[in-house]
Amino acid sequence: SNRGKQIFTVIFFMILFDPIVKQVDGPRDPNISQYEYTNRSNRNEYADLRKRAERWASRFPFDKEFLSRFKGKNDRHHQAAFFELFMHEFLIRLGYQVKRGEPMEDELGTAVDFCVSKGDEPIFCLECTLAQDSMTDPSVERIKAQIEKAINEVARPDFYLHVDYLQTLS
Repeated sequence: SNRGKQIFTVIFFMILFDPIVKQVDGPRDPNISQYEYTNRSNRNEYADLRKRAERWASRFPFDKEFLSRFKGKNDRHHQAAFFELFMHEFLIRLGYQVKRGEPMEDELGTAVDFCVSKGDEPIFCLECTLAQDSMTDPSVERIKAQIEKAINEVARPDFYLHVDYLQTLS
């Protein structure tokens, strides 16, 4: 009997963006991460993106590791986490039940991102992966962005300069 016992339910949910006054209204500075810019921008399109992502996150299973990647300074990890959030929402809107994946029964114990079902019937498992140039170092990309920013800040409307990056040295 549960007479006299109190039952508590604790619900965890993720907050993706900080409730701070948004102060950045220009283009993204190459020295800050995509997440930081999205979090701090007061541009309307970023406000809309934050609202949409927060709605999606309200249906996403709480996951500290996901949250760390989403909010991190590494743009690739942020993009991959955003893609997971997008795919989770996409599958839910298609009418599927979506659960966090569990380790597969192989020697590596690798986990998929999601197990998808319809009713009680498992349909498929999904590993979300972005196709990116894995050879490009994010720090090199930031340096390229700084070079392009410096070029664009030169107030010379009568000149056009195009830069091709032929090779990056590590």
